[in-house]
Amino acid sequence: MNDNAVSMTEIIDAYQRARRLYEAGSFSQAEREIVRYKSLVDYGKMRHEDRRPHGKYRLSVIIVSYAQGQELINCLDSLRFPKGVPAEIILIDNGGNESIHAELKNRPLLHFQSPINFAPSEGRNIGAHFATGEILVFVDDDCVVAPRYIDSILLAFDTFHFSAIRGRVKAKSPGGNASAPRHYDLGDYPLPAPLLTEGNMAVSKNAYMAVGGMHPLMFGLEGVEFSWRLFKRFSDRDIYYWPGMIIHHDHVNWDGRIAKKKRHAIARQYLRKIMGSHADLRAQYTRWYDDRPGPLKHYESRSALARMRHAVMDALAIFLYRK
Repeated sequence: MNDNAVSMTEIIDAYQRARRLYEAGSFSQAEREIVRYKSLVDYGKMRHEDRRPHGKYRLSVIIVSYAQGQELINCLDSLRFPKGVPAEIILIDNGGNESIHAELKNRPLLHFQSPINFAPSEGRNIGAHFATGEILVFVDDDCVVAPRYIDSILLAFDTFHFSAIRGRVKAKSPGGNASAPRHYDLGDYPLPAPLLTEGNMAVSKNAYMAVGGMHPLMFGLEGVEFSWRLFKRFSDRDIYYWPGMIIHHDHVNWDGRIAKKKRHAIARQYLRKIMGSHADLRAQYTRWYDDRPGPLKHYESRSALARMRHAVMDALAIFLYRK
């Protein structure tokens, strides 16, 4: 950070201004402002409490959280690390979790208390900055991970030379994923896949840092843009869907879906600007899934009526956003 002296308030203002410009579609201005923010920010000078045991870690689990309270505690409690595998937990607390701060003080983790509610992409970058593990594992703050979640990640990286993997998302409550997108669960076999489940992915730290982390402007489809940069930088390494890497997490409700549609609409415009013909990376994979033979089409086992109902809801959400 430049010692000549910008205050933390000015640094945060630069970030928030960049995000506002991005959301307004002023992408070039937003890019200039986010470059300025990145040149000034020093994460180490922001408030954090480090209660990690000293040592060398194989894995760093990074959780970016906002206002989850007990759901976050449940997520932390679900994490099980295999015996003999050194691992650390890094919590990027974006606020709204004050009711559980006393409980968090009893846990051996790094607790970063953000001055504002950073977008998840920048929250993950902050977590990666503090991480010391060889593998970065990102999980949603309101999910519950399956018992052998960490074992499955280790198996993937010990067996194959992946740059990153993404996992499988199953419902946490009955009917919780009735309207979930098809990429939540691609079946029982590993498949090439971009990082569409950003809250359930694992990335080689070396690869993550080599491409500069996730795009700090983006919130929505940031995994597509991040995958694209990984593919370009590491053409000899792949990204895969890894079915044993299971979290339980419900799809967003109606209000959340409208907000998500808005974020995705902005993100698609931005992806077209920076990725050109590669902006449809997600659609290219979807077409490949559709065209290949085999059991993968189980994700369309919903009735025609259910698919029609969800399509109408999605279209209505887009219409309301555009208004």
